[in-house]
Amino acid sequence: MSVLTHVHELKKKHEALSSKIEEALRSPSTDDLYISDLKKQKLRLKEQIQRLSSETNWPHSGPFLFGLPKVCRLHLVKISIYIFTHQG
Repeated sequence: MSVLTHVHELKKKHEALSSKIEEALRSPSTDDLYISDLKKQKLRLKEQIQRLSSETNWPHSGPFLFGLPKVCRLHLVKISIYIFTHQG
């Protein structure tokens, strides 16, 4: 399974959990611990989706840099330092 497919599946699970939480909140007999557990599961899914999405979004991805040749990484570091030291 590709990363994008995996992210898509996680988003579907996240949406399903949202619906489940809304339904549980409407029911007065639902246990607060159960709702809390659902919310934690939803948060974990959200964090996993964000992590996987950031790993595949070039150039905003840290892990992408490690796939570059060392010379390119060094040039990017030098450029970043230059920009940082010559601001305003």
